[in-house]
Amino acid sequence: MFEYLGRIVGGVLRLMVFFLTAAVVMHYLAPEAMTQIRRLRSSGERLIDGDATPRRPGRTGEAKILQPGVLFRMSDPEPGNSLGTAFKVGGGTLWLTANHVVSQCDQVGLDMGPFYAATVEPGYSLPEADVAAIHLPAHVPQSLPLARQLPEPGDAGYHMGFPRGHRAVVVSRYMGEAEAMVGTRKRSPVLVWAERQRLPAFSGTLAGISGGPALNGRGRLIGINIAVSERRGRILTAHPDAIAAVLAAEKALTVSRAAGQAAPPQALNPRTAPSMARALENAGTMRRVHCHVE
Repeated sequence: MFEYLGRIVGGVLRLMVFFLTAAVVMHYLAPEAMTQIRRLRSSGERLIDGDATPRRPGRTGEAKILQPGVLFRMSDPEPGNSLGTAFKVGGGTLWLTANHVVSQCDQVGLDMGPFYAATVEPGYSLPEADVAAIHLPAHVPQSLPLARQLPEPGDAGYHMGFPRGHRAVVVSRYMGEAEAMVGTRKRSPVLVWAERQRLPAFSGTLAGISGGPALNGRGRLIGINIAVSERRGRILTAHPDAIAAVLAAEKALTVSRAAGQAAPPQALNPRTAPSMARALENAGTMRRVHCHVE
């Protein structure tokens, strides 16, 4: 009798341990625990370039708009504890990320090592362009250099960050400029990319790559990952003009000044890009962002 009862109790305890372990794993690794990278839907509403913000200073000729008449619409994710990506740019304490990664948080922290995240201070943001600056008092010697011009259609892009909390690179091909609207905010120019390859190979959501850098083939910053259409294999990045506007507001007066303390750029291809991402993480130039909601 006692042996029979002991088996039942042992079985119940094993089931409890199993379900508790599964709950912990799902909490930390499920896509819902990561930053809910924006999903896209297109609208047939005609684009009016005069509504686009921020403006594109110094551009000559007509702006190249991808698929005129198509507007990408985005919505803010539901508030909750999440994980995204941020990276160092310029001198001093300045970091950049996607606005939706940090805008609804009670506290924001950057990974500084195992089991420790340093609290950061919010900086200037452009919600309509989904770009935000944050400040980390700790000194980080290297930052990302900025691209000097837009890519050409067909150019390769390398989207880096921490999808599902793990370092990865998504290789893409540049399609062109378009416009996007977050909620009821003003339209803003974006860059559109077609996903080609994931390094290392994995499937499923890219949640957690939001706020990470998009680099061109010369290893220079060309955008910030802000949205994805996984069904169509499209990635949207914040426009370089929006990045420049945030840098100007943060008193990094010019792109060249902001890039002055940057590490030398490195030529990228699918073979070298994973090494570049690893080097950025090891140098502390690219880090996980933790959003805590009370």
